[in-house]
Amino acid sequence: MHFRNIILLVLFCLVFYLPGLFTIPALDRDEARFAQASKQMVESGDFVDIRFQEKPRYKKPAGTYWLQALSVSLFSAEKLNEIWPYRIPSLFAAIIAVIGTYFLAKIFLPPSGAVIAGIILSSAPLMIGEAHMAKSDALLLATLVAAQYGLIRAYKKQTNWLTWACFWGGAGLGVMIKGPIAPLIILLTIFAISVLDREIKWVIRLRPLSGFLLVACICLPWLVSIQVQSSGEFLQSSLGKDLLPKLTGGMESHGLPPGYYLLLTLITFWPSSLFLWPGLKFAFVSRKARAIKFLLAWVIPAWLMFELVPTKLPHYVLPLYPAISILIAYWMTNAAKQNGSQSTFALNALEVTIIGVVWFLIGLGFLLASILLFQGEFLTPELIRNPNLIFLKVDQLELILSNSVAIVSSLVFIALIVISYVFFVKKKYLASLLASIAMGGLFIIPMLQWSIPELKWLFPSKQISQVIEKYNTNGYPLVAIGYHEPSLIFYNGSSTALANPIEGAKILAENSPSYVSVAGTHLEKFLELTSGKGLILNKVEEIEAFNYSKGRPINLLVYYAVQKP
Repeated sequence: MHFRNIILLVLFCLVFYLPGLFTIPALDRDEARFAQASKQMVESGDFVDIRFQEKPRYKKPAGTYWLQALSVSLFSAEKLNEIWPYRIPSLFAAIIAVIGTYFLAKIFLPPSGAVIAGIILSSAPLMIGEAHMAKSDALLLATLVAAQYGLIRAYKKQTNWLTWACFWGGAGLGVMIKGPIAPLIILLTIFAISVLDREIKWVIRLRPLSGFLLVACICLPWLVSIQVQSSGEFLQSSLGKDLLPKLTGGMESHGLPPGYYLLLTLITFWPSSLFLWPGLKFAFVSRKARAIKFLLAWVIPAWLMFELVPTKLPHYVLPLYPAISILIAYWMTNAAKQNGSQSTFALNALEVTIIGVVWFLIGLGFLLASILLFQGEFLTPELIRNPNLIFLKVDQLELILSNSVAIVSSLVFIALIVISYVFFVKKKYLASLLASIAMGGLFIIPMLQWSIPELKWLFPSKQISQVIEKYNTNGYPLVAIGYHEPSLIFYNGSSTALANPIEGAKILAENSPSYVSVAGTHLEKFLELTSGKGLILNKVEEIEAFNYSKGRPINLLVYYAVQKP
């Protein structure tokens, strides 16, 4: 039974996680930074230090970089600038997190309910996104689910060597992936349970002394090595320059008020956000149940912490999604037992209407996005920058209206929205879940596999690398002026020079022949400086693109630069 359920969940994950994994170019900025640092580990053979070009990258421990370096060495050792092998660890970690959620849910629920929890988690857009990116968040989730599995087993007095290994191994690996985040969520869970139960002796079942020894064996060898090699800079940078500033203020323009995650989850957990309110309402009514108490202790304290921390990014709350998925599955399982008629947590007509309206509007937003992404001729960098241009492109709407694939998929999408909501109103919750996830797949799978990769202008770094690969048969270096996204370095090599016009002209004068990419805003000054240094610039190609990291269109010109004879 369990083997069949695991296979089902793995196949379900692959349906959502494989599309786009190999075709979407490297994303700025975090994914490209992780991949580039991992690539430099392979290139240098130094698996202790973490560097992005010549600069230390001491924000996170080395676990993610090691796994990415191993993956690229196994799958693409001859071509290190392909992004997909760096994503393989995130893919496997996401699948492991889903399977771990199944086993965690199985402690409270029958296997069918545990499968529901796994399906809900695996189909959340935030989860799908992290499974596609070469970052640390899917890996963190896998380690945290393992640790929480051990914790709930100890809480329910089901301790054995596996419980101990899952808890302490998950905590130690979590530290190696993303520092104190996993232990912090675990500690908040333990604190909340202990306060509610007014008893903490149950934690002794986890054998803390031997557990801390395991964590030390996992973390200390590398931590001591990097501290020595960096002359103590790693902890100073990781904690003092990365973690603490995020706790005290909004870093990198990501400061947002409390309530941000509550609203965003309606989107990042869609389409299963249809079941969020009834699931939480059921949890509140059933809060004295041991399983519900544990899940709420997992979610509520950490959620409040993330809401109060000024720096906010969508993926910060991903470690709480397994618990939310299990809560919803718990509600669905109990609702099915009672045929949806229990009065203690049944929804009233107003709740059903509000949930339906909000959910339907979000669904229409996803539909509109999918239609626009499918229309490469209609969607341009200028339109992204200035949406008012849509009124000047009304004549091009015929392209959309005449596209039979777009029409059919849109009609099916709308039909599934209606079907899912009708099932929801009729309290056929499992049928509603399956219809809603089918609808989500209809939007997400084509978007990832075809729509986004076809928007070439959305990935200027990839475009520049293709131009350089086409013309640069002699392996001359690249100098980048004005456009300095991390993906440019990943695709064009660790030696790519990032410079302003003055520095760029000097580098080219000393290292010609070379190739140079120049942002249009810097072109006039650059041409003036290079003419004074006796350089001849042969224009190779001009690229119209969109820098989504900065939210603006960008014009890039690629030149072949050589010194006058």
